[in-house]
Amino acid sequence: MKSNFASRVSRFLVVTLMAIVFAPQFAHADSSARGKFTLASPARWGLIVLPAGTYSYEIDSQGPASFILVSDLSGRSLGFVVPQSASMKPDTDLTSLQLKSENAETYVSSMTVGDLGLEFYFTPPSGNAVFSAKGSGQSPQAVAYSAAK
Repeated sequence: MKSNFASRVSRFLVVTLMAIVFAPQFAHADSSARGKFTLASPARWGLIVLPAGTYSYEIDSQGPASFILVSDLSGRSLGFVVPQSASMKPDTDLTSLQLKSENAETYVSSMTVGDLGLEFYFTPPSGNAVFSAKGSGQSPQAVAYSAAK
């Protein structure tokens, strides 16, 4: 009984902490970059599962933690993704999603954002095969491309 109560309290504290950190950013999110991307097949991005289709994104890297807000084309927010890490990528002006696939599941492993000169990396469930929007020989079902702005 006590462990169930402790579990509820700890969940409440985590949700409250996330709300304190991220809510002010959502309230006046001045996105650093935005654009659209199309998925040729379903893919997981963080906790969001996206069916094949076209989506929009907004990146806020102004606050203490960068996050990417993903929406459908009607503007309905589908959720946000927080990168695990990021690195400088000043040598490109392209914006693209890089996908990985394992056990018939495709997921976003990184996102290069030309407008920001950054590459964001996302925590994968696990995976080996890499598919990219740029290059030859990639599976058309696992290709996503994002044009900035």
